[in-house]
Amino acid sequence: MAVSKGVIHYLDYAAEVPDGPVARLAGARSVVAVPMLKDSELVGAIYIYRQEVRAFTDKQIALLENFAAQAVIAIENTRLLGELRESLAQQTATADVLKVISRSTFDLQIVLDTLTKSAAQLCAADLGLIFQQDGDVLRLVANFGVSREAERYWLEHPVAVGRGSATARALLEGRAIRIPDVLADPEYRSTRAQELAGHRSTLSVPLLRDGTTIGIFALARREVNPFTDKQAELVTTFADQAVIAIENARLLNELRQRTDDLTERTADLAESLEQQTATSDVLKVISRSTFDLQTVLDTLVESAARLSEADKAQIVRPTGKDARYYNAASYRHTPDFNEHMKTQTFAPGRGGVIGRVLLEGKSVQIPDVFADPEYTLCEVARLGDFRTILGAPLLREGTPVGLLVLTRAAVRPFTEKQIKLVETFADQAVIAIENVRLFDAVQQRTQELTESLQQQTATADVLKVISRSAFDRARCSIRFCSRRPGCVKPIRALSHNARAIHFIARCRMAFRPPSRSTSRIVRLNWDAIPRRDALCWRARSSISPTCRRMRIIPGMRRSGSVDSAHCLASRCCAKAFRWACWR
Repeated sequence: MAVSKGVIHYLDYAAEVPDGPVARLAGARSVVAVPMLKDSELVGAIYIYRQEVRAFTDKQIALLENFAAQAVIAIENTRLLGELRESLAQQTATADVLKVISRSTFDLQIVLDTLTKSAAQLCAADLGLIFQQDGDVLRLVANFGVSREAERYWLEHPVAVGRGSATARALLEGRAIRIPDVLADPEYRSTRAQELAGHRSTLSVPLLRDGTTIGIFALARREVNPFTDKQAELVTTFADQAVIAIENARLLNELRQRTDDLTERTADLAESLEQQTATSDVLKVISRSTFDLQTVLDTLVESAARLSEADKAQIVRPTGKDARYYNAASYRHTPDFNEHMKTQTFAPGRGGVIGRVLLEGKSVQIPDVFADPEYTLCEVARLGDFRTILGAPLLREGTPVGLLVLTRAAVRPFTEKQIKLVETFADQAVIAIENVRLFDAVQQRTQELTESLQQQTATADVLKVISRSAFDRARCSIRFCSRRPGCVKPIRALSHNARAIHFIARCRMAFRPPSRSTSRIVRLNWDAIPRRDALCWRARSSISPTCRRMRIIPGMRRSGSVDSAHCLASRCCAKAFRWACWR
């Protein structure tokens, strides 16, 4: 029948096939067999027999063929129904997995656990495992039906690339690997894992992303029952879903990271903008209140405390006496605390934040003053109601001119970013203090120059009065000398009194020439004037025009009886000059 695929009719089966099981066991004599065909393929047969020799009629055989055809239809319907049910189960499982994926986008572990469980149940597997590639090894990330001992072993011993197991071969070859019986496989080497898990038949399917293996989806049975091609295809579908879930999780993590980075950058920009705004406000106050240092310092301590999230703040500056400091500006400190600070002295040391800043020359923070074994100003801390304290020096050319101190009532240390911000405000305070110092110095210097100019102007006015009065006295004396007998002779200048000669030269425009009756050649002895005396030579150049106008001829000498006249005229001029200056 398998060859002819037609009806077989035996009139006496026992006679034709005496050794046949039907004849021997059932006593069949007349037999008819009708094949069950589906698309010309033999799927079964219907046998009927009689225990007596009596042939079946054609009508009976045709009826039997009709039953065979109906049996084929029933079998096919059953097969299709089974496949439909199986497909429905797969679709239901896939839908459940997709629901889990959609609902648990943020939890990859739930998705992978659901995938291993669904795949194992649909493929009638006892174990389900998902390995993810980490460098050159595979690490277990999800499992179903695995004992704790086996799970611990796989977690502690990642699967290496090779041919020692179905999982390692799938990673090596990049395709699905089926081992009907691991104990009968000559290349299988994962004996310890097999002993703990107890698997025999295995199926491993690679997780492929863009053609690259990123993991392995594995199923196993504890009995020798190889997986079919259809089951391999189903596991491949689940592997694709696992890849989607892993990729979604990766993209989500990247998106989260970018979002976090963007949020952090946005927060940094907002904080930076706030700091720049506060700095701009401080600079505006500095520019508008150049003459009011107190306003600038008050704005600085308030802005520094607000932006650094401090409870209180102050700027202390040295008094210049006994290492004492005073509150140049204070924010939220009580008057009692400010008064108490005036009685304190601070020297470089480890007992307080001011002493440490003076000792180290840089910003110092004490996270908890009561927990710091070196801190000794506990009374100050209790009075100021603070636990965390930060001090930043106000440095001008490396020398501290004050400190900016911020405190918090709770134990909450300042961050590095906040410390840098406080140091920026400290630098601005130094700029403000330096501007005021320079402005005061300029004002004082301007006042000194103004007073000096006023004194010089008064002195010049006095000298003008003196010069005018002295000119009148000298002119009268010269007139007097010119009228005395013997004084019409040449006048000899005093060689030792260059001031008198210079004075006469300054007054040359007012000299009156001698009268015609007394007009004679008057000569000056220039040889007696020292050449090293610049004032004398200046007088000589100034007197020359005067001499010509007075008919005085320099350089000529006369001797004899005129010497007494020379001396007399010279003495008269000198006396007139001294008298004018004295007046």
